Amino acid sequence: MEAINLQLQIFTLTAIGFCLGKKVGISKETISQLTNIMFGVILPCNIISSFQIEMTTSILIQTSLALIFACFSQLFYIFINKFIYKGFDQSKQTCMKYATICSNAGFIGLPIAGVMFGQTGLLFMSIALIPQRIAMWSSGISMFTQTSKKEVIKKLIKYPCIIAVEIGFVIMIFNIQLPVFLNNTVRGLSGATTSFSMMIIGMLLSDVDLKLIFDKDAVYYSFIRLIVIPAL
Repeated sequence: MEAINLQLQIFTLTAIGFCLGKKVGISKETISQLTNIMFGVILPCNIISSFQIEMTTSILIQTSLALIFACFSQLFYIFINKFIYKGFDQSKQTCMKYATICSNAGFIGLPIAGVMFGQTGLLFMSIALIPQRIAMWSSGISMFTQTSKKEVIKKLIKYPCIIAVEIGFVIMIFNIQLPVFLNNTVRGLSGATTSFSMMIIGMLLSDVDLKLIFDKDAVYYSFIRLIVIPAL
């Protein structure tokens, strides 16, 4: 029942964002700015909040395993990209390959994990997303632009969600208690993750021709990414 309620909540929030995009006429620039707020402030607070638990040997082992499995998964995505999209024109191949290694788990994975599994779910999801964020700024970005290793490293170091993981580890390892005002601020912003992310997705969809959803290439990609890969 909890999973059904979560799905209904997600669809409702997305519908609200869709209606806002259609009725209010929110521009692409505004949506881009809201997305920057999401990745620059709200998601990092969500990540930091997830690390505010007591460090134990069990948690250390389990999070290490989560990171190892996530690394293997990311390598698997890169590997199968070489075979599963042959026959499509180059521009579509590029988009499909990028979306395969950089799924929307980086955007809505954290709020879903938080609602379904609480703080522990957020912690594991934050760890599991590290390889994806690295892939996004390395092999992912190389699909669209020429970039040097130095630039990739610089962007990774400055990426807010990676910085949040580093801060979170320090907080968890040394059992640091944030000042009440700061802790309340972090948790308050963290609590907006689900609502904010789903409404942004709704706004993005409001600018899409819904007929394109049933494009055969889009259906093929969705089948691969949402059914075949999870099954494997």
